[in-house]
Amino acid sequence: MSALLKASAGIQAASVLTLIAQNLLAPRLMGATPYGQAVALIALPLLLQGMVEPMVNGAAIAARAMPDYERLVGRSWRHLSIAIIPTALLTLGLGVQREATTLQLTLLASFVMLVMVSTALRGLAFAGQRRRVLVGHLLGALVATLASLPLLARA
Repeated sequence: MSALLKASAGIQAASVLTLIAQNLLAPRLMGATPYGQAVALIALPLLLQGMVEPMVNGAAIAARAMPDYERLVGRSWRHLSIAIIPTALLTLGLGVQREATTLQLTLLASFVMLVMVSTALRGLAFAGQRRRVLVGHLLGALVATLASLPLLARA
């Protein structure tokens, strides 16, 4: 068990750094009201991700031992793609209600798609025990968060 915890330390550290940037640094740089508005717009996609990620990871890990792994993973991806449509529509509806610009609506739709694709890719990485890929993915999220903060703070 301790070997597994040691091997996963990089994943956990990268995840914690991203959460610190998103939840402590972002509100300070953006201000409470803009940060709250941004969080309100991305809450639905992140809620969906939180609901489906354990299922996607579990399905990918369980399918790994099956002879028809690719077919099972493909089915999981199709189910995930179906979930993207209502999530994107609800998110865009919320954006329209909050008078988001066309650019912001486009970015919201892109965010929904990227969140779901990254969820599926993380499932594959967990199934293959690709810890470096997972750490790289989480550090990529950290870099994206830090890079976007000055832009969001100015907007």
